[in-house]
Amino acid sequence: MLTLKLIISFITGGLFIALQTIIGERVSMRWRGVVLTIPSTMAVSILFISITKSPNDIIEVARVLPAGLGACFLFATIFALLSRYSLILSLVGGLAGWAAGAAWLLYYPPATFWSSLFIYNLPIALAGYLITRRLPQKEELTPLAFTPLRLVVRAVFAGSVVCSAVALANTLGNTWGGLFSAFPAVFTSTFVLYYLAHGKEVMPAVIRSIYFPGDFTMVIFTYVAGVTFPLWGTTLGLIAAYAASAVFTIIVQWLRPKPKPLLTAPGAA
Repeated sequence: MLTLKLIISFITGGLFIALQTIIGERVSMRWRGVVLTIPSTMAVSILFISITKSPNDIIEVARVLPAGLGACFLFATIFALLSRYSLILSLVGGLAGWAAGAAWLLYYPPATFWSSLFIYNLPIALAGYLITRRLPQKEELTPLAFTPLRLVVRAVFAGSVVCSAVALANTLGNTWGGLFSAFPAVFTSTFVLYYLAHGKEVMPAVIRSIYFPGDFTMVIFTYVAGVTFPLWGTTLGLIAAYAASAVFTIIVQWLRPKPKPLLTAPGAA
C-alpha cells in the first residue's frame, strides 16, 4: 500500500511542479518569484505524509520546514554567487551548501516552529536577498521555448524529491521528511534551464525575485498546515494552508508599488 502511495506522490509531485515552472516562466518579473515559490514540493510532500502516516505528524514536519527552507535559500544564494563562473560549479556549490545546511539541521534540529523560523530561516533569507541584489543584474530576458524533454526531466526530478520526502518520513522520521519537503527542486530545475537558455548574466535577477514574498508565503503555508491538519484533517488542512498563503501574497502584491520590470516577461511584446 505504501509503495502505491509513493508512486502516486511521484506522479502528482512531478506534474504539479512541472506546471508551476511553466507558469513561472510566462509571467512578469513582478509575479515570477511569487509563482516559483508557491508551495509545491512541500505541499505535495505534506499531503502524502499526512496520507501515509497521519495528519498529526504534520505538526513535527511543519516545525522543521522553515529551517529546511533556510537551507533551500542557502542553495539559491550560493548558486547566484557562483553563476558567473560555470553552471557545474554553481550546482555543485549550491547543493553542497544545501547539504551542509541540511546536515546542521539534522544534527541540531529546531526545538520549535519559531526557532526554526527566526534562527534557521529568516537570517539566511535576508542575507541571500541582500547579497543577490548587489550582484550585476541583467534586465532583458527573451521568451523560452519548451520541449517535451525539458518537461519530462523537470517532472521526474521533482517527483523524485516528493517521493523521497514521503519515504524518508515513513522510514527515518518526520524531521527527514520535513527537510526533504523543502528541497529546492523547483529552484534547481528552473535555475539550470535559465542558465542554459539565457546565460549566467540573468541568474542574479532571477534568484533575487524568489526571496520576497516567497519565503513568507511558504512559512505561512507551513504554519497553517501544522495547525489545521491535526484539527481538520488532510483535505481541509491543505485548503486552509493554501488559502492563507494566497491571501497574504495577494495583499503584499497589492500593497507593493509597481516597479520597472527587471526582466522582460517571456511572451511579452
